[in-house]
Amino acid sequence: MRTTSILALALSLSLVGCATGKGEESAAEGDVDTTDGGGVGEDGASDGTDGTDGTDGADGTDGTDGGDGTDGTDGGDGGDGGDSGSDDGGDDGTVPDEPVECDLTGHGYRLDLAGATWIEPAGVGGLLGSFLEDDLMVGVVAASGTTLNLERARSDGAGGPQNYCLPTIPFPPADFSGDPAFAVGPADTTIAVAGTEVTIRNLELTGWFSRDCSDINDSHLEGQIDVRDLSSLLEGITGSSDPGVACSTLAAFGASCTTCVADGEPYCLDMELEDLGGVEDGESSVECVPDSDCHAMCADGDGSECSC
Repeated sequence: MRTTSILALALSLSLVGCATGKGEESAAEGDVDTTDGGGVGEDGASDGTDGTDGTDGADGTDGTDGGDGTDGTDGGDGGDGGDSGSDDGGDDGTVPDEPVECDLTGHGYRLDLAGATWIEPAGVGGLLGSFLEDDLMVGVVAASGTTLNLERARSDGAGGPQNYCLPTIPFPPADFSGDPAFAVGPADTTIAVAGTEVTIRNLELTGWFSRDCSDINDSHLEGQIDVRDLSSLLEGITGSSDPGVACSTLAAFGASCTTCVADGEPYCLDMELEDLGGVEDGESSVECVPDSDCHAMCADGDGSECSC
């Protein structure tokens, strides 16, 4: 499986380089399509009924824009305003003024790192994300005034339930003074990348909870990973175990190694992710697990005491 992952990553990195030139051509074609779209907008002037639908989004930041639908193009935008009105806040990144209307205690959320928008490391972030084997899960242990107590767990495979063989780890107290917005970290956590345990150091997570506590919006994660943790994966591509060689190879695709916060060596990659999801579903609840292999739901459980 690891050999397949290495070959897949090598091929993916090659495709990134090939795709660079094609991207410019596609962008140019996109500009032409935008011009054509303008002509269609004139024909749709009499059909701007979707623009008025935007007024239904009383709670949505963009809902009032629907009233400007004087032509076909703007009328379509008005329809988007109606959609945002059904949410707790606008879709322009602003945090709503209303606090949550439920007790967050006991709620759990799944963060889809693989499917997130990877800003850093540039050029290869999305490829690294495709090799992630589990999701990061966040549970609310307690909510008290301006502070949240959160714990983190890992899923049993992408989209799966909590991995009960691994212990849950508490986050430092999270700032909840901007209810419904929160900020937690820095803290270290571990994820699986192509069969290798990789530590995300100085992880910081921000976002805001929907009014009914069903999901996390505008989630944003920052941290740092060490290329030395990825040596078995990258060595198959570079032919060397030297992390300096790995950094040079990654630099050719736009990624820049930086100083590691753990030991000051220049072999780390900064991480920055947006749109991690943060959805609460039937598989995202987080149960406290104090030790490895003790929970009754763990196939390798040793039958030891496993209560928090």
